[in-house]
Amino acid sequence: MQSKKVEAEIRKLLRDVMKLCEVKRESKKKSERVRRGRMPSIANEFEDRFAALLERVLPKRYSMLVDYRVSHRVGKQMKTYYPDVSIVRNGSVLAGIIELKVDLGYTKGEWLAKSKESFRSLRKARTVQYRRESGTTNKETDTLEVARDLCRAVVILSGKNDHGKLPLLMKEKDSFVLSSNVHPKSYEIDSSNQQRFLRQIAGDRENRKNWRAFAAFLRDSFR
Repeated sequence: MQSKKVEAEIRKLLRDVMKLCEVKRESKKKSERVRRGRMPSIANEFEDRFAALLERVLPKRYSMLVDYRVSHRVGKQMKTYYPDVSIVRNGSVLAGIIELKVDLGYTKGEWLAKSKESFRSLRKARTVQYRRESGTTNKETDTLEVARDLCRAVVILSGKNDHGKLPLLMKEKDSFVLSSNVHPKSYEIDSSNQQRFLRQIAGDRENRKNWRAFAAFLRDSFR
């Protein structure tokens, strides 16, 4: 896997998210008499676009499950985990987990500890189950083997609006920020100046360092 390819895909992702945010801002005006205050969330779209990025850069034996609940047994209880993106090898092995955040502004203080604990529990499991859709109404349960070297990464779209939480997260292994100096949701950004902000992101040394580190994580974890 080439680092330059991953970096190019990250640039494309940031560009797409900026365009999406502009559309979301414009959609706040519903009519002459109805307007929305806060911009609608982009979390779901960010997850979908990030999974598409992984599809383009990972070997074909890997597939992605977006926002699927996975369950495993601990004693007599079933534990559940809701990864943003689960990476599956050869259709049968859970090989990786990616946790995504647009930013850390509304993230609760205990989120990181709970996420780490869920992952530690998951790594001890031999298998997990998830419910997949079959047709339009029914759901079937599939079983995945848990890879012995199951890995996890946390990817933050923007380091802005972190409310002081980012330094603690960045002490964690395999945590990456795609844009530390610009928030793609910024109201300053529109179609007339988008390229300037993209150049500002790409020209930041810390951002490029994170992109290369994330490319190395993918290369080493998903061969």
